[in-house]
Amino acid sequence: MKRITKAFHKITENPSPYFIYGMALSIPLSVSLGNIFIIISVLYSVFLLVKKKLRLQQFTRFSFVFPAAYFLIIVLSGLLSKDLDQGLRVIDKSSLFVLVSFSTIALYTSKHLLGKVLLVFSASTLFTTIILILYGIFNIIFKEKPIETLLFHEFTRLFDQHPVYFALYISFSIFSLTALSNHSWLINKKPHVFASIIILICGLFLTASKAVIIGFTVLYVFQLKTVFKTKRLKIIAMLFLITSVITISSISFLRNRFIEGVKFTSNFKPTNDLTKANIFDSENKYDISDLELRYILGSIGLYHLIKDKKILFGYGVGDTQNHLDYYYMSYGLAPNWFEGLNLHNQYLEIIVSLGILTFLFFVSYIFYGFNMALTSENNLYVFYIILVLFAFLFESYFMRNKGIVFFIFLNTLFITHSLYESCNIRN
Repeated sequence: MKRITKAFHKITENPSPYFIYGMALSIPLSVSLGNIFIIISVLYSVFLLVKKKLRLQQFTRFSFVFPAAYFLIIVLSGLLSKDLDQGLRVIDKSSLFVLVSFSTIALYTSKHLLGKVLLVFSASTLFTTIILILYGIFNIIFKEKPIETLLFHEFTRLFDQHPVYFALYISFSIFSLTALSNHSWLINKKPHVFASIIILICGLFLTASKAVIIGFTVLYVFQLKTVFKTKRLKIIAMLFLITSVITISSISFLRNRFIEGVKFTSNFKPTNDLTKANIFDSENKYDISDLELRYILGSIGLYHLIKDKKILFGYGVGDTQNHLDYYYMSYGLAPNWFEGLNLHNQYLEIIVSLGILTFLFFVSYIFYGFNMALTSENNLYVFYIILVLFAFLFESYFMRNKGIVFFIFLNTLFITHSLYESCNIRN
């Protein structure tokens, strides 16, 4: 009873960190649960602001200026879109840029908070991964479902998560646990940390996300070499890389995903001349690999954006998909087949929707964060940025609630932590 009273007193004395823990914990869980934690955190942050317990100077830095300005650009683009309903839907989803960054900055009260937040996030991801693995095994054994129940979209369906997004959660959790393994919290629990990492690696392969798995494997070898200095542990890094390749090769579904997914024989070129257009028939569409599809969709989006003279401001967030579907149809890629598909490239998605000027603004934010990671010598932040930037080449993460939250929450968290280390921003 005394422990409960003491814990309650500790929480009520300074509740801010626990709201951040809640947001971190909810990222691997369902969207509805995550939204509840975000709303509660925002309300408490507004309460602190009204009570003048926050300094407005905290929100004049680029860590908040960019998300706020980026959201305002989306608002303007959405309201000016011909398809206003779709524009409003994008505005609603994109409000997360402001809400998450605002509450993260407002509730971050100590430079010692980062490690605890990352530990909570990693523990939540581990717990969720274990549940998904057990749920998949249960379905295979007792409901006689196929082995594919444990793979890709089926693997993360229970929590309504996209497997590519979940692969990022797992990858970053492994980075975090490895970086924190020498911390006083975990120094005597290394067997538990090692077991957790093994489970997470299994979960990562079950997501079958090619780009994230490749990016993670390369980066993790570098992390192991920086975190562990002994020759023996460096050998482990190489063994991990070899084991990863063997694992991919031994599981037929994963092997086929990698072999078929990275095949590239396309000579597709977009055109405005329908007589010269490459019209895809059913057989051609069946044979398109994941890599080829991304090239084709990206080529169509960028080419016609330039030809339509929309390069500066884009088609508008409400009208982009309508334009893309129209051009998909002119190449035989729609209706039915690829209608409604985004460009599966976050960089091109920003350019086509909002234009090159907004894209350059976004790049400045990335450079701001990367420069802060380098100057603060935060290797974990460096690995996070590189992995996310690589993943952006193959997926449009800002098209979903969880993609926005994962990116803006962790990026704001790292930047705020770096500012705390350089100077106490509350003084």
